[in-house]
Order: sequence, then C-alpha cells, then structure tokens
Amino acid sequence: MNGHILPGVPIAVDCFQQKTIGRVKFYFLSHMHADHTVGLTSKWNQPIYCSQITGRLLQHKYNISAHLIEVLEPSQPHLLSHKDRKLTVHMLDANHCPGSCMFFFETENSKILYTGDFRFDKGIPTEFKNIYNRLKPIDLLYLDNTYCEPTCVFPNRDEAVKMITDICEQHPEHRVYVGTSWVGHEDLLEKLSANLKEYVFVDSDFFSRLQLLEVVDVFKTGSSSRLNAVPNSKLTCSSIAEWNKEMPTIGIKPTAMFGGQCTTGSKSAGMLHCVPYSNHCNFLELTEFVKLVAPKHIKPIVPGRKYKSGMESMFRADMRQLDNYLCITEENTDFQTKSDNLKSGMNKKENLQQVQYKKHQGKVKRKVIKHKSKPYSRGVNFFNEHDKNTKARKCAKESLQIEIESEIVRNCHELFQDFFTKGNR
Repeated sequence: MNGHILPGVPIAVDCFQQKTIGRVKFYFLSHMHADHTVGLTSKWNQPIYCSQITGRLLQHKYNISAHLIEVLEPSQPHLLSHKDRKLTVHMLDANHCPGSCMFFFETENSKILYTGDFRFDKGIPTEFKNIYNRLKPIDLLYLDNTYCEPTCVFPNRDEAVKMITDICEQHPEHRVYVGTSWVGHEDLLEKLSANLKEYVFVDSDFFSRLQLLEVVDVFKTGSSSRLNAVPNSKLTCSSIAEWNKEMPTIGIKPTAMFGGQCTTGSKSAGMLHCVPYSNHCNFLELTEFVKLVAPKHIKPIVPGRKYKSGMESMFRADMRQLDNYLCITEENTDFQTKSDNLKSGMNKKENLQQVQYKKHQGKVKRKVIKHKSKPYSRGVNFFNEHDKNTKARKCAKESLQIEIESEIVRNCHELFQDFFTKGNR
C-alpha cells in the first residue's frame, strides 16, 4: 500500500483501510493503480475526491456509488471545512496515467504537496507555478520515490516508444505482444500504432476501459497476427514459447525496472524484450522537480522495503540524498548540520568495530563484525551488507539493539537517532 494520512489534517491520500474511518474526514485518490487503491471495495461508503477519469474507472472496477465520487476540476481551488478549519486543495496533472493527479493542500499554517505517482515534464512547472507562492514555501512534500536513486537512468517516454517501434520494425513477420498495466499504457499503444500504421488488438475488458477513456480509434477487440496488447502478468518467456508454436512471436515489456534495454529468450523459443518505458520519474527528473518545489521537508510515498532486484529499496526511501534542494530555514539548518556530522563521522574511521546481537535458541549471542575500509555511501548502515548471516541481519533490523564499542561510532549512532526524531521524516 502506497498511501498516507497527512499530518495535522483529517485527510488520507490513497489510504482506504477501514481502521482510518473516524479519524479521517476526507479521502483522496491520486490514480487507479492497484497499489494505491488497497481497501476499496463495492462496500466502500465514504466520499472520494479524485479526477473525472479516475471517478469513471472507480465505478467501473469497484462499482462504487456515483454519489460518493467527488470530482475535482484541474488547477481550480476547492474549499473544504472541518471543525471551523478551512482547507484549500488544488488538483494538478501528474502525467502518470489517465486520470492521475497531484494534490496541493493549503491551510492557514501549512502547505503539503502530494505527488502520487508522476512523470515530470515541461508542462508541470507551468501548471505548478500558477498556484505556488515561493515566499511561502511548502512545508512537506510527499514524493514518488519509485526510482529515487542515482543509478535509475532511463530515457523519456518518446525515446522509449522509438525503441519499441524499432524492435517491431526489425521483426516484420512476427506477431508482437506488448505488455500493459490495467491502465497507463494507452498513450504508448496509440503512438506505436501511428508509427507502425497498424491497429492494436486487445481483449474485451481492455476495450471497455478504453471506451471510458474515449480512446478507441486505433484499437480493435480480439487478436491479430501482428500487434497485440496483453496484461504484463501474461507476458512471460513460457507464454511466448507457447505462442511461437503457432507462429513466430516476440514480446515487449515496457518497464524501467531493469534499467536499460535487455532481451531474454532465444530465437527458437521466442524473444522477450524489456524496454525502459516508464510512467515514473528517473532520478534526474526527480531532482529537477525538487529544485522547482524547494520544500522544507520530504517524505517518501513508497515505504523503504525491497521486493526483488530492481524494485524499491531502502536506499530509494532515503530522502537525504535530496537535502541540497530543500528550502533553507532555521528549522532545518540544524537538521542538515547533524546530517553532515553523521556522514563525516562515518568516513573518518576506516575500520569500524561494532557489535550485533542475534537470537539463538532462546539466548543472546555476541558477535563482533569488522568492517572494511570502504565508507558507507547509502546512509547509515551499521551492518556488513555482504554478511550472509540472514538471521542476524533480520534480527538486527527488527530490534536495532546495537552496542557500539568505538566512541566515534557511538556518537554517530546518537546523531542518527536524533536526526530522524527531529527531522520527523
């Protein structure tokens, strides 16, 4: 689940658990991807604020009553009130998928920008500057950190479409299957259709969503011997191998999860091409956006966790790598100073000797780890990342009961705790 209850206001964005009812007054939905709609069912009975397209898709997928959907107009101020408090919200295009949007919340005392999932482009700065007063900086930015890591480098979407077009043109006699999300790849398919001068064939469920989006001109239902769209979950090497028994077939999966362009499979069994087409920002685009917004604080939307190689990691939830672009205030000057002290302390001593505890057969054993001289570049991590003792690492993460024998490291650990307590990020 990639949703949050905002601090200081009774507002939840992309957070629809039953336990929130009572302490949340206003529910907002940024877009219709499954990781942002956790908790929504046909039994949902609270009003939801969203875009018009998202409202249509809500009714289509979850059969939510129309009277519960509160449609917001783009870039227009909407006034909400609760217990004599007034709140203004602006909805901005997020450039992620049809209906996706950002929310800009303003009260008398605070400003919060919630990006949801987004892809930064030249249209966002113009739209944002129309409502943003730089004399009163944003207090808190909730940022889409899906690819918030310097190694996340991939092209813009037009360049990725060109890469997919080239692959199709290199296989003129092959049937092509393009992987798609539930919503979000319609623009890709339209541009691919225009480049190849081919119709795109989809199943009936996909076509019914296209009708809601009013983009059916280049689509047909059924399957063809040339250009087809299928759900990403059905596009695997094994399925391509089966399709190749009927006729020569290739698959194209548009995703930046694996970095650059790559290919798996074989000529005999069929090839699966992964192309770095993404509806999320790459790292450079994220830094440009944060420079534009210049908030006081940043909070990651995607929690710090790791599913598998290529997906979100703990490091991508570490917003300190964007500290240079924050608005400088007295409030966060001390915060930045502690961060700098922490980093310098970790780099001063080449060989750190620390103690980690692990549970073993009901007892606690003491284990000394000697770290190599290479300084840590991914924030504070007191454990050897190459240590293969999985149980020890898991125990350390859960308990955080670390005893530091070196005075330097002990001071760094105190700074680390104080850093996050005062930063509240």
